[in-house]
Amino acid sequence: MDKELALYLRFTRRLPSLPRISAIVNRLLKPFYLRKPRPTVTADVDGLSMELNPAEAVDGALLFYPQIYDRPEIAFMKQHLPAGGVFIDAGAYIGYYSLQAARLIRSGQVRSGARY
Repeated sequence: MDKELALYLRFTRRLPSLPRISAIVNRLLKPFYLRKPRPTVTADVDGLSMELNPAEAVDGALLFYPQIYDRPEIAFMKQHLPAGGVFIDAGAYIGYYSLQAARLIRSGQVRSGARY
């Protein structure tokens, strides 16, 4: 991870969950960071090591503000997925929900259609 990205992440990963905060990052900071081609980076996302492309919408959200990304959905999963259950993530894209489900289910099964 380059120094510029590390600096941005120190700021964006501390942002509170406020209305339109992600829009501010997506319209101001992210385009400035992407002013030149950027490589895929490996980053910590809630304790998960993920390979993310900063130019992609979902990848960029998980890179810049994982503390805000889909919090209601993750809270629902934490509340309703049983420890030995089965979770199917048919349209997984990068597998974020699958990775979260694997943490919760532990001894059950997680099936993913992730691109990686």
